[in-house]
Parts: sequence; C-alpha cells; structure tokens
Amino acid sequence: MRRRVHSERDDLDWTVRRLWLPEGLRPIGVRQVHSGAARPSSYAGLGMLVSPIFTVVFGLPTMFVLLPLRFARLAPWRVEAVSRPWGRFGPTRTMHWRVKGWAESARAVEEIAAALGRGERQPDVSGAERDDY
Repeated sequence: MRRRVHSERDDLDWTVRRLWLPEGLRPIGVRQVHSGAARPSSYAGLGMLVSPIFTVVFGLPTMFVLLPLRFARLAPWRVEAVSRPWGRFGPTRTMHWRVKGWAESARAVEEIAAALGRGERQPDVSGAERDDY
C-alpha cells in the first residue's frame, strides 16, 4: 500500500508506504548511492550488481518466516514516510512507525498521509509506535 500526498504548508511531496522487507534486505540502486542513503565506497558499483541477488537469496527465506509472524500480529509492519525536499537526487527526510496488524497498518498509512497533507511535522498515530533510529 502506497499513498502520495502533497503538504501545502511545507511544499513537500510525501510518499507513505508499508514496507515488506526489513531495511537490511532491501536492494540498493543508483538512486540510493547518489542520494547518500548508501555509504559511498569504491565497491558501490559492485553493491548495485550484487544487491538484488542478495535480496533474493536472503529475502525470500526471511519473508517465509516474517510474513506469518506479521499476520499473526507477533511481528510489526513498518510504515515509512519519505520526502525529498531538494529533488530526486537530494537527501531524504524519512519517518518510520511500527504497527501490528494488516488492517491497522493500512489505517496507519491513511492517517499518516492525511496528517502530512495537513502539514503536521510529527504525526501521532494511534496504535502505531514511532520508530526513529
């Protein structure tokens, strides 16, 4: 589930979505390397080639374990709101929440998108725990 919303107050475009893969298993690409989300190194090009293979090899077994736990409400879903104030290749402004339950995470995505659309800077969602790391 993904919602895009524009905040008139801050003039930011937000993308709010429910994440399926944990942060460490998501593949990196050219956009992440250029935006600074991935640490620059001399092996960045190799990482873009190996990252999708790594995601398939380790991500699929992880999902077979993680999805039943999430649907049983034992493990939380992660909801992410991302904005790029400086454009496509600039740094991102990111906020994360943890929500237990499929329907609750869909409701949280809608509430967060509505709050960001109203211009709130730190949306507080009932049933969701703010996850800043």
